[in-house]
Amino acid sequence: INFWRPFVAIGIFAATLSASLSNLIGASRVLEAVSKDNLFGKLLQPINRFSRAGNPIAAVIVTWFTVQCIILINKLNLIAQITSVFFLLSYFAINLACLSLTLTSAPNFRPSFKYFSGKTTSIGMIGCIVMMFVINPLYAAITIIMCLLLVIALHIRSPPVRWGSISQALIFHQVRKYLLLLDSRKDHVKYWRPQFLLMVSNPRSYVVFPEKYLKEGRKLGAEVSVSERQAKFMAK
Repeated sequence: INFWRPFVAIGIFAATLSASLSNLIGASRVLEAVSKDNLFGKLLQPINRFSRAGNPIAAVIVTWFTVQCIILINKLNLIAQITSVFFLLSYFAINLACLSLTLTSAPNFRPSFKYFSGKTTSIGMIGCIVMMFVINPLYAAITIIMCLLLVIALHIRSPPVRWGSISQALIFHQVRKYLLLLDSRKDHVKYWRPQFLLMVSNPRSYVVFPEKYLKEGRKLGAEVSVSERQAKFMAK
């Protein structure tokens, strides 16, 4: 309840200051994490160097400078459109990640939200994309192109670190699905391929198939290690 008219201005100022500071610190922390992961090589290395006691000083300065460049547009409606499009794109990426994890049936992904499903994430993705183009089609298209370029740059420049890529989970899911569709009763002589079972003590010391046969993708190989105890059990 507004007992004193200046309370309105004080409340607006306090809420704006709190939101701006939280976004400034949060964005600088993300920038520092990207710099530590060395995703863009030497481009962001100075940000990681100028940090003291865990505080990303250089990242905060770079983030503040970027925000000032947006504010200098001096058109509030235009700034609102730009920020809204970027927020919607980030929500689209979150929904896409959740949908990918749902499709792959990842065992470590167990959402506790009562109404979560593949349908709700799909609706969220479609809603974000639609609203981006409703707000401003030009900015939406430019933002999507920038995001694609960023993904390509990350794919090319990312260091060889095992972060658990979702692409490998999708490939495993598809391979498993098609392997389960194989039916031995539908085998035909036209598609027959040789099948060998070679039992050796050291598989790496034997070359079973020539290199040309491997490169052309004509076989599916599997290496299985069996201990001496398991071999005796199988022989019985």
